[in-house]
Amino acid sequence: AEIELYGDGEIGDSIRARFIVWAVFSLYCIIIRSVVGTRSFLSFVVSDPQSYKNRWVGWSRAIVETKRRRVLWAFRGLAYAFAPFYLWKTGSTEPNSTLERFTYYLYFCVYVSFFCEGVGAVFFGLAEAEKGCKLRTPFVPFTELWFWCAFNGYLQPVGTLINIVVWATNKEYQMKLRLREILTPVLLKPDNTFRYRMPRCLRKKPRQVTQEELDERLDEWIATWRRKRNDSGRDDKAIAIKTKGKKSCVPFIGEPVFMGTLFPTHDEWLYMRDHYDQYVPLLSWEQPYGPEKFLRWYPTYREEVISLLSKPYDFKVRREVWMFGYGSLISAECPPAGLNEDQKKQIIPYWLKKQAGYRRVWNYRHGAVGINAFGLDKVADGEDGACNVCGCIYPMEYERASDLFSFREEGYELLLIDEDFFEPMHPDFVMPQGVGYLWVCGRPLLKCGDPSNNDCSIMACKRHNPTADSPILQSYIDTVIEGALRFSTTGRGHVDGMNFAAAILSSTAGWNYPWYNDRLLSGRPWSYLPNYELIDGLLSTCPTSRDAFVRRFRTSIEPMTSKIEMFEREKDATQQWADKFYPKAPNFTESRLLSQRVIRNSTLSGGRTKSYADRIYEKSIKGSGALSTKAKNRMVMNQSMITGSAPVPMISSSTLNTTDDWESGIGEAETT
Repeated sequence: AEIELYGDGEIGDSIRARFIVWAVFSLYCIIIRSVVGTRSFLSFVVSDPQSYKNRWVGWSRAIVETKRRRVLWAFRGLAYAFAPFYLWKTGSTEPNSTLERFTYYLYFCVYVSFFCEGVGAVFFGLAEAEKGCKLRTPFVPFTELWFWCAFNGYLQPVGTLINIVVWATNKEYQMKLRLREILTPVLLKPDNTFRYRMPRCLRKKPRQVTQEELDERLDEWIATWRRKRNDSGRDDKAIAIKTKGKKSCVPFIGEPVFMGTLFPTHDEWLYMRDHYDQYVPLLSWEQPYGPEKFLRWYPTYREEVISLLSKPYDFKVRREVWMFGYGSLISAECPPAGLNEDQKKQIIPYWLKKQAGYRRVWNYRHGAVGINAFGLDKVADGEDGACNVCGCIYPMEYERASDLFSFREEGYELLLIDEDFFEPMHPDFVMPQGVGYLWVCGRPLLKCGDPSNNDCSIMACKRHNPTADSPILQSYIDTVIEGALRFSTTGRGHVDGMNFAAAILSSTAGWNYPWYNDRLLSGRPWSYLPNYELIDGLLSTCPTSRDAFVRRFRTSIEPMTSKIEMFEREKDATQQWADKFYPKAPNFTESRLLSQRVIRNSTLSGGRTKSYADRIYEKSIKGSGALSTKAKNRMVMNQSMITGSAPVPMISSSTLNTTDDWESGIGEAETT
């Protein structure tokens, strides 16, 4: 119809040009799709090997997902331009051959894709509007579903075929990238994992990691950590590695702690979420934020944790390491920084076996703030004293973990312990196989050579026992114990949190040192700590802490004793830098004379430093011829107010009209 109306030449040129443009653009998308998401391209752009490995974790997923849909979009436009071009060239009006039927099908799919994309855009707008209010609607999954309906392997088969070829050629399946064009959002999550678990008989067994791969991974970890320590100006020798040696398996000697499910089931979690005030201690100012605190304490439920732990571990794909925390990192109020939502859900209680040769003690002195925290103490081979240390394990991105031990935990040595020295505290929650080594805060750094030297004045020396200046703080203990108490469930597991807290206290040594009760309103602890009775009950009954609990001190305002020398030494070490950094204060006498000269000059010249009284008097005597005399008198008055002297006013009765003018001027000057 358009050809008959406008003529064959003009319409033909338009159809031909549109087809050429879309063909060239489709070729461009294919090249970008097949090149940009590869390892060779990223290694060419990023020359640093460590930066390349870190970027590769999210590079392929981010680039491939966007470029794959771009290919489908380009081939939709190509089909929209090819069908008129083909019919114009052949002059066909009905689909007679297979190629013509396929062309008609592609042309029909274009309009179906337009419709689905429009519906998806509507749900996308609703999903964006939903972010401003706390509503739970299916707008987000509807958006994903309708956009998939617009771009999938059934409406764009040619583009899908190109994506399959590139997917197989670039070995994208090794990066756990799925063919989303064929697998719908009903089966796949946004992170390319399946929504439903495969039957056990169809699951692929995880690949066993060889010792050569573990050694290569360990060398990379050590090299990265040392590089960051050197870049930050810190010691790169504080590292220890605990291997299992020739032992095939390290047995666990201990008693079970958790009797329940450790994490609440989905039904229990929903009930706890709806009645959060019964499971989370809330202070008066925390009442409006009760749901948020509940999600910090109980971010997930049992089934989801098991699903996350069932994913096979591949360091090259995920670039994650597993860490073991045994102090304040157990608490939900101060979790490890840098964890994403899935990693926060995988904080699991675990044992560090006594065969590793360590014990938890109070030996980390933070000299600057005056606190003593948990640290590990190595027990010599052949000596007794090592014990099982309970804590929590959790995954963390590799680069963030190396940053953590280079900056926040720089006072500890980096301890890498073989995974065989760890034992789950609940049999249903086990870390994935192939982790290799876990990152642990080991012994605190020692600079003076004598950990029993409480008079050590080196600020960077951390391995010391608690003293009156760096005591055991009750607030630190409360943080750790409250983090353990949250691991409670209904039924048999309602006392699991208390059992976990008791296991932490009983596996900690070194309590017979100064211990201060620094709680807010320590005389009325229920005002700020609802669980104080349970915490004090555990501390007063545990065999390791009950004797020291009796001698616990209250905080008092007293001068420091052993830390004065430390701060004096730190002051002397930084004095040269401080003299250069801070501006030198001018001499007070010179500054006083300088200010007088500035005031005198600015007053005589009519500058901005005139007082309000000056301006009033200038206006009142303007045109009277007495401006110079009054200005001099006001200058003397201002100078006497600034310098503190009492000069005699040089003024005559002819200068002012009445005594009231003089008194009002004095009052205004004093006010100014």
